Amino acid sequence: MTKSQDRPYELVLSVDDNAIDRYICSTIVKKFNFAKRVLEFDMATKALDYLKENAHIPENIPQIIFLDINMPGMNGFEFLEEASKLSNVIKNTCCIVMLTSSLNPDDRDRASRSTIVKDYINKPLSQSKLDEVEEIFNSQFNGCGEVA
Repeated sequence: MTKSQDRPYELVLSVDDNAIDRYICSTIVKKFNFAKRVLEFDMATKALDYLKENAHIPENIPQIIFLDINMPGMNGFEFLEEASKLSNVIKNTCCIVMLTSSLNPDDRDRASRSTIVKDYINKPLSQSKLDEVEEIFNSQFNGCGEVA
């Protein structure tokens, strides 16, 4: 992961109701110097509120959002519906990655139909999965948050 070690992303969000999964995600992101900051949210509604409140503060807009599917209250797919209504600044800057334990092919298909989901990976997060996310981010956004 040479690229991310040279220039880590500024901000990554981990949105997952499971504290252990959030811890693993944050630890892997930090261990491999993937991002300078990681913010954790235990509820999709809290992450959505954060995005709304920070839509006009560039340094607070994440480049990557790791999003779980199965959460109480608002699930990952409901989050995607609401996130698609957010400002273009956020939609054009964030790379949403479904990070889930779901092996249900219907979940994978549904995620692939979303225009704002860039990848679907199974837990746990690992260095090789970070490399995959980085490749997708760089191809979609030229590595700097601008849509290719």
